[in-house]
Amino acid sequence: MQWKPIYSIGIDKIDNQHRRLIQMATQLEGAVAEQSFTSKMGNTLRFLVDYTSYHFKNEEELMEQIQYSELNEHKALHKQLMTDVRQILMDLRNGKTISGVDLVNFLKNWIVAHIEKEDQKIGIEMEKIRNASAKEDLPIESIVNSPTHELKKCLEKLLSLLDGELISQQDFESHKNELLAKFVSRFAPQYTIEIIEEYKALHSLLEQGLVNAEDENRIISEFRDKIDYAHVLSNDTSLEDSLAHLKILNDIKLLADEAYSLYKRDLLVRISA
Repeated sequence: MQWKPIYSIGIDKIDNQHRRLIQMATQLEGAVAEQSFTSKMGNTLRFLVDYTSYHFKNEEELMEQIQYSELNEHKALHKQLMTDVRQILMDLRNGKTISGVDLVNFLKNWIVAHIEKEDQKIGIEMEKIRNASAKEDLPIESIVNSPTHELKKCLEKLLSLLDGELISQQDFESHKNELLAKFVSRFAPQYTIEIIEEYKALHSLLEQGLVNAEDENRIISEFRDKIDYAHVLSNDTSLEDSLAHLKILNDIKLLADEAYSLYKRDLLVRISA
């Protein structure tokens, strides 16, 4: 299963999340083909369910902000899809035998069908808003793009000015630092998975040469100071999700070892609470 241009709805933030969903479904498909489905299925499926929940929340926030005409109907579809996939996960936990091929086909079908049939409508409505400028007070770009996406566009423009010798290296560094400071100020995650996704996007800027290691380390340090971990952990859908995300955050140095141990202990206390 691969991303196709036909799946794009013209909203970068949502398209990128759709790519991730397809990537996760493809990982499950690969596990089935390798006959390692049983061992890999639980974690991959759980993360897919968790990411789907995060993605649906993002979509619904977008639809609310643009006053999408079919908001209630679309929310109902999201709710039903989450009920279906969570039931499958519950069945697996209870020992029910489910065909790996059937599960992968189910996931692929609803992901693709939902994108092609329902999400395309959001893209069409957003395009109408853009073209007609019907909502001049609506910050469209900040809604449809992540902070990292906006940062990337600005850094690419700044770098092109430097390459064209239209600004000096000193000007470049000064304006880059202003952009990074603005980027950090906009970072207000509500979910642990959102932190992980933004970190991955930030690291991709390093790989593209738009920021250097010193920039990345400084931003990560400032991120750590800003994140309200107790709040974002409370928004996770399950204890398993929180524990999995905590480990990832610790691995990528967004959560220090001491803090990781503390939050993990607090989460485990809930089991006996």
